[in-house]
Amino acid sequence: MILIKVPPLELYDEATNRFIYYDEDEIGIEHSLYTIASYEEATHKPYLSRTQTPDEIFPAYLPYMVMKPPKSQSSLDRLTNAEIAKIKEYMNDSHTATWFNRENDEPSSSSSQTITAEIVYGWMFAYHIPMECEHWPFNRLMTLIEVCANQKAPQKTMTEKEVRDQYKRLNAKRRAEIKARKAKQK
Repeated sequence: MILIKVPPLELYDEATNRFIYYDEDEIGIEHSLYTIASYEEATHKPYLSRTQTPDEIFPAYLPYMVMKPPKSQSSLDRLTNAEIAKIKEYMNDSHTATWFNRENDEPSSSSSQTITAEIVYGWMFAYHIPMECEHWPFNRLMTLIEVCANQKAPQKTMTEKEVRDQYKRLNAKRRAEIKARKAKQK
């Protein structure tokens, strides 16, 4: 969860000739399977949609991400572009040190299947991932699911030609690095 501070604000209402004051507020935001499931339950639309980008979904999804409600409901409406950027950065962060070598592989999301929260829950159950993980940052949970899938998948063996090609690529890369190092030393 990320805590977002909404700064105080002073507005002038011309209709009533009065100033309106908003105090500083704090909102707890979570981007997890739990919040995605809540969004999908209410809207009947998949969050991981091929027809809409996350930026298009964001305004409708934001209220479902609130885990620590603000003192004032207007605080969500008062989020600045900087605060929204901070939320989106939090959403896009991997929240893990794990990475995948996808040099020869297709990304795991290349399936034409629409991924809904229930499918992700199904993966969790299939890999015996505890329910507490539904509150993990979503990208971290998806990384764990991919790790489990990779561990259970049969090991792919390379043909002799693939091994030779890989060695050739690695040797060329290493020779270029050595050549660059030598040129730098001169």
